[in-house]
Amino acid sequence: MASVDLARRAEIGREKRARTRERLIAAASSLLGRSESVSVDEIVAAAGVAKGTFYVHFEDVDALWTELAERFAHDLDELLQPRRLALDGALPRVAYGCAAF
Repeated sequence: MASVDLARRAEIGREKRARTRERLIAAASSLLGRSESVSVDEIVAAAGVAKGTFYVHFEDVDALWTELAERFAHDLDELLQPRRLALDGALPRVAYGCAAF
């Protein structure tokens, strides 16, 4: 009988859950780019997962939108950070950040 590497099986499960979560986020992001109102049914259909799977990863659709907003804010900050830090003084940095947003 072959031995089972429980640590590796757990790692595989974590990796699969992470991929599924990313598929849901990518599907929602893509759909949101086309429409202001997106349902859970549309998201799971685009991601190719069952509706229950959505609720394993997110409490509700608002939790998904929060995740997308946080990612967008992070990506925007990463994009603007080098230019903002090149400016001298707090006021020009704040003004640049406001103008860019």
